[in-house]
Amino acid sequence: MRIVAFDLETTGVDPQKDQILEIGAVCFETNTGETLGEFETLVSHERYIGSAYALQMNQALLKRLARGQGVSERRAIQGLNDALFDWGFSLEHKAVPVGFNVGSFDIAFYNKSCKATGELSRFSHGAIELGSLLMGSTKSTTRVGSAQGVKMLGEGRTVAHTALQDARDAKDLYMLAMGE
Repeated sequence: MRIVAFDLETTGVDPQKDQILEIGAVCFETNTGETLGEFETLVSHERYIGSAYALQMNQALLKRLARGQGVSERRAIQGLNDALFDWGFSLEHKAVPVGFNVGSFDIAFYNKSCKATGELSRFSHGAIELGSLLMGSTKSTTRVGSAQGVKMLGEGRTVAHTALQDARDAKDLYMLAMGE
């Protein structure tokens, strides 16, 4: 089966008022762990609105955006949807997303952007939440968040706070949890 590790960096936690800054996705085969493709883009806005904490945490992304490295929200969502299509997903055969808070957080931002840009969602309503999946792991006996999950990958790994690296980590954690 093929699924998509998916992550966003945003200006806050409220999809109704906060903005997507970066999109990262990794399509992979669940039986082999083979990466079939990756997608990454920065999303530029005329003005950045969000919480002080999220804006501070994402200052490296904001500096890159200030240098003109981003694309419009419409172009970013179209690019992600094109990548999903290239990976074999369609409106009839939607991608299953995997990640930390992907179902309750990332997909809400993505769906709001799809609606705002006139794009149709290519992600299924069902999502695989890594925190729940890793709860059953023999390596975890406590609640698992992204920082704890990344520690499970090995010495020296840290939470990336870039969407693509977080998506790569989500893929690796999925494979780790499923391998047990």
